[in-house]
Amino acid sequence: MSSADPTVLTTVLAAVLGLLAALAVRLWRRALLAERLYRTARQAEAAASEECERLRHAIDSVPGGLVLFDREERVVLASAGYGETYPGLAGAVTPGMRLSELTRDLDTTVKRLRTAGGPWEETLVDGRVLLVDERRTADGGKVSLFTDITPQKQAEHLLRHRLTALEASIDGVAILDQAGTFTYLNDSHARLHGFEDARDLLGRSWLSLYAADERVRLQSDVLPGLDGAGRWQGELVGRRRDGTTFNQELTLTSLDDGGMVQIVRDISERRKTEDERTRLKEQFHQAQKLEAIGRLAGGIAHDFNNILAAMMGYASFLVEDLDEAAPEHEFAVQLMVAGERAKRLVQQILAFSRSEGVERETVNMIAATDETLALLRATLPKSINVVTRVDAVSALVHANPTQMSQILMNLCVNGADAIGAAPGELTIAIDMPYLDGGCAEGLRVTQIQGSDLIPARMGPGRRPGSSRMWVGVLPIDRSRRVRYVRISVIDTGSGMPAEVMERMLEPFFTTKGIGKGTGLGLAAVHGIISAHRGAMMIESMPGEGTNFSVYLPTIEGAVSEQAQLAANAPRGCERILIVDDEDMVSSVLARGLERLGYEVACCISADEALEVLREAPEIWDMVITDQMMPGMSGLELAARLRSEFPSLPVILCSGCSDSAADLGLGEHVDHVLVKPIDAAHLAETVRRVLDAR
Repeated sequence: MSSADPTVLTTVLAAVLGLLAALAVRLWRRALLAERLYRTARQAEAAASEECERLRHAIDSVPGGLVLFDREERVVLASAGYGETYPGLAGAVTPGMRLSELTRDLDTTVKRLRTAGGPWEETLVDGRVLLVDERRTADGGKVSLFTDITPQKQAEHLLRHRLTALEASIDGVAILDQAGTFTYLNDSHARLHGFEDARDLLGRSWLSLYAADERVRLQSDVLPGLDGAGRWQGELVGRRRDGTTFNQELTLTSLDDGGMVQIVRDISERRKTEDERTRLKEQFHQAQKLEAIGRLAGGIAHDFNNILAAMMGYASFLVEDLDEAAPEHEFAVQLMVAGERAKRLVQQILAFSRSEGVERETVNMIAATDETLALLRATLPKSINVVTRVDAVSALVHANPTQMSQILMNLCVNGADAIGAAPGELTIAIDMPYLDGGCAEGLRVTQIQGSDLIPARMGPGRRPGSSRMWVGVLPIDRSRRVRYVRISVIDTGSGMPAEVMERMLEPFFTTKGIGKGTGLGLAAVHGIISAHRGAMMIESMPGEGTNFSVYLPTIEGAVSEQAQLAANAPRGCERILIVDDEDMVSSVLARGLERLGYEVACCISADEALEVLREAPEIWDMVITDQMMPGMSGLELAARLRSEFPSLPVILCSGCSDSAADLGLGEHVDHVLVKPIDAAHLAETVRRVLDAR
């Protein structure tokens, strides 16, 4: 074998070296690629780790809790809030844990995750409320989301309670939108306006619940000012569905969205109470005025009666002394008549201003009616024809004559007012019917005015459309008929509806205009009839007139008292001391007693009288003293006399119509005379007291 060719070896070697170089390059390139792939994998891994961490943070930031299970119910991932949502979970929640491991210490609340088919609410033992929602994943796993909705549930609970309170309110509450239409209102609001269902008002304008004049007031005065103030409150007249109205208090509050909250309160009862309070206040003020008038009347009565006493005393002397055929005799008689009228006028004023009882006597109602009509005829309009019908010989009652005149006067004036300026007829009738106990049958009790006043009963009248009221409870045995004096005052005026009739006896109630009536007339009639144990029947028809019938018990077998002539009056010769600071009064008393045969002396003060009596007490048989005097009063003088001269009788004279009990009768005074004193009554009283010593 020949030796190797160097050229060949070189060629081979070069080829081998070329192959090795190419291989080295390829390996180098692959190494570079592997390094790049490694770096990329590391970067991808870091990025994936970063994304996982970001996803973890995102999941942990979800309110409540989130957990993902695979198809075998193993935990894939869970948020940090999951364990906080269910603090009873066993240990930390880690991937790979099974649902059964998580819930072994819990109740069925979480186990419902296996079966529930949609969102639901869970209430935990600590009071929190969770909204639970679960969904299946594409690979058969399950994701569950837990949201704590406790604040929302609390707000919802509070809202529900507030809504319940709104619905339970007796005030009407409504919410209005920008256009002023109802978007919400409670049932009370609907009922206040006559709607049974609040839905009937939804979408309607709130102004439709008011009349046109009130809408104008709201749009011109209230709503423009609401924008600036934000709130308005005032009183309006609301309208119901049937057209009736009621007083309401309205509160409007503007909302940020341009709407309003409306609160309506029915103040009809409050207004009625306020009106009643105002009426009572007016009555109280009126009563104060009347009390002041009464005090004034009592204050001037003494002086006025002193004047009357002198005038009537001297007039009586003229009547006695003058020849009846002389013209002056008639003048004196007219003076006496005028004095009697003045005396009764003062007594009426005093009776009105006082509540004490008044003295009663036998009164012939026929004569009392004639006297009253004689005074009334001059004051009644000429268009009213006054008719009298008397079907009795003598209608005698035991009563106070002044109060009987007051009854007739008030009823006649009321009848004339009812007739007014139109032509009409006023009839006064007197008869004496027999009554049994059936007068008020069929009538309902309408009011009890008080323990001292007789009750009233209302019902339909005898004619269709009329109303009838019976006032009184007569002590009548149905088996025995009793006779009464009936005085009827019948007018052809406007009549009264039943609602007016029910209130006509209330003090201060009147249908007349301001300044035309006080509302005391019928109330006074009611009180007088009650005090006399009588009764009253009223029947009225609107447009046709009214009939007032007064029933008073008669005096069986009574004989009318006739005035005693001075010549036939009781006489005497005793010595009497008169004490009065008015010379005019003491002089007329002295002359009257002297004409009856008595010896009389006068003193102008109590101190002077005491001095006279102490000088020679045995010569005096009686003292007649005035009550109101400067210094010592008549009562004080009587007490001193009773102490120093126990057997000396004392008669007290008063110009204020004081009752005997108030003036001390039975203790220091033997009798009380009210000025002006009738001569016959003076003579009879003096003689009776002297004979009783």
